[in-house]
Amino acid sequence: MKILVVGARATGGYFGSRLQQAGHEVTFLVRAARAEQLTEHGLVINGPQEQFTVTPRCLTAEQLEGETWPLIIVAVKHQHLAEVIRTLPPAVGAAYIDCLFTEILAVITAAGYQPRSAVVSQLRSTLLNPNTPLVSSLYRDVTAGKPSESQPIIGDLVRHADTHHLPASLLRASWVRLQLATDHSGNG
Repeated sequence: MKILVVGARATGGYFGSRLQQAGHEVTFLVRAARAEQLTEHGLVINGPQEQFTVTPRCLTAEQLEGETWPLIIVAVKHQHLAEVIRTLPPAVGAAYIDCLFTEILAVITAAGYQPRSAVVSQLRSTLLNPNTPLVSSLYRDVTAGKPSESQPIIGDLVRHADTHHLPASLLRASWVRLQLATDHSGNG
């Protein structure tokens, strides 16, 4: 499997190197100085019972364009998370949006609502259009540090996913990101 690991320190370095050893195609997204260090010395893992070195494939944020990954592991400290999230869109591609939209449709259908096919088609088309000028008010509020409706919208979708035993992993990841953004800004 093709995997992007963001960060190559203790957590990202360890799990990324283990995934690489297991035969996965792992790329580490790191800053330029770290990429240079890893290229020169390799990724050295010092464990309590073993030590090993892997030769990692490294990219910097400027090199992300044109390649996407089906699995991205983010292993950075909290203070770097917002910067990383701004950096990742080229690595994610439109598949993320389509999969998230599919999860949301499954949740609202399980909750008893019947999405209309014409509305679903129009929304999907708008969401997957990289040139759309439309931006949700929730997004505008969160990025401006204002109080948002994340709890009654996204939080409620996650609650319905729990009620109906739906995995909805991308929806949950989005909810965690929104909580981090609103906790950091002091707004809910």
